[in-house]
Amino acid sequence: MENQPFFDALLGIHFFTEEVKNSFNNIVKKKTFPTHHILLRTGEVCKKIWFIEDGFAMSHIVKVGKKIPVLFWEKNDIVIPVRSFLKQLPSELNIELLEKSSLSFISYDDFNNLMQKYPETIKYFQNKIEGLNYVLEKRVVDLISTSVEQRYQLILTNSPNIILKTPVELVASYLGVSRKTLNRVRTAVLRKH
Repeated sequence: MENQPFFDALLGIHFFTEEVKNSFNNIVKKKTFPTHHILLRTGEVCKKIWFIEDGFAMSHIVKVGKKIPVLFWEKNDIVIPVRSFLKQLPSELNIELLEKSSLSFISYDDFNNLMQKYPETIKYFQNKIEGLNYVLEKRVVDLISTSVEQRYQLILTNSPNIILKTPVELVASYLGVSRKTLNRVRTAVLRKH
């Protein structure tokens, strides 16, 4: 199937009929976007689910003129601001590509039509949403219950591309610290290894 990685990321690896897979393939579009392209701006309603074929993206808010990262996505990730997409409400986040990115995407209307035509897909999509909610919950818990050093180590271990592909000031903001504190943490982590 041409869009199998997108299909699997969105609905999981389950047995679906060829009819479901073909219908999915027929609604997928593809496009390559430049670095710093904004997929979604604060206040816009999300009308697409994106899949990163190749690239790196970040959701963020802007506070006092500075970007505060919320989440990062990389190759083979689904990019979906859950509240805005599901409820069709204005987004509280911006979604920006941090490098040239090749994306596949499905419109809100096409996706809803797919779900209505094939209701067996709904529970698998709900599982995906639960997984995304878990990621957000884990991020909040980590921010309030772990030290900066622990959070930095978690990024190094679980999401090294955040360190490799994101400007230092955004990494610091993501960790909830100043750039100066991040530099001190990085130095301490390097000394331990």
